[in-house]
Amino acid sequence: MRRKAVLIPLILLLLPFAMSEVTIDVQAQPIVEGIIAVSVTSLAGIVQGIGGNIYNTTVLMKQEADPHAFTITPEILDIANNADLLVFTGHFHWEEDLANQTSTPYITYHDAGAVENYDDFGAELSPMPGGGLGGESDNEGNPHGFWLLPSNALAIANATRSALISLNSTFASELNSNFNAFEVALHEFEGKIGILGEDYGFSGMQAVVVFPAEAYVAETFGVTPVAVLQVEELTISGPMLYDVQQALKNGSVDLILGSDVSKLQSGGEFAYQLQADYGGIL
Repeated sequence: MRRKAVLIPLILLLLPFAMSEVTIDVQAQPIVEGIIAVSVTSLAGIVQGIGGNIYNTTVLMKQEADPHAFTITPEILDIANNADLLVFTGHFHWEEDLANQTSTPYITYHDAGAVENYDDFGAELSPMPGGGLGGESDNEGNPHGFWLLPSNALAIANATRSALISLNSTFASELNSNFNAFEVALHEFEGKIGILGEDYGFSGMQAVVVFPAEAYVAETFGVTPVAVLQVEELTISGPMLYDVQQALKNGSVDLILGSDVSKLQSGGEFAYQLQADYGGIL
């Protein structure tokens, strides 16, 4: 039990560490040639790993903003107009609105208007844990934080590399080198996960996640996400909650996985109460 109790801090620490390793290995370039604007902060590490010192990476939506209620301001539009490339998640409506208001090329997930699509490079949406909560995206897969899965991060990096070379082939050699370094670092991270998996038995574990994005963290470590407590404004129903309670009680679900921000949401309250009443590692 003591060994299991360290799993969640370990998981939450290792993922950002992996992204930092990716950027460390980028080769220095003599001059900044352009700007890449990413929609959310969590894409910036991937994109900067490819752009290196050739491109500055700027974030359109600050981390504390609600992405579903975010609106485009004149400042955001000005940044987009001056960027060489926009990198979207493909999940938020405001990204589509911004694409329609600027002529700047963009890359995203599954959009005919994009210069590159992540799914063309192998990105895939995993199913919503437990079938979801009846939201409109449940049948289309889980779009929340899909870039947290290493294979999807690699697809986004590859799409970024391809788009930048198509826009300006002058730095093709450096961009290809940056991508290769990113890929090596990502595979090294996966190797570390494999070693940890042997010690802790990740592949035999099942988890309840508070938010859908955390399902990709679980999946990265080979943990199977079987239910989600909150999807945007929807919370888990009574019958589904009962099933989760029984699974925690009988030990078929080992973990409850939540991010820091979930503490401030109703899903996070469910998580604390579930662990107190029915067990499991939170």
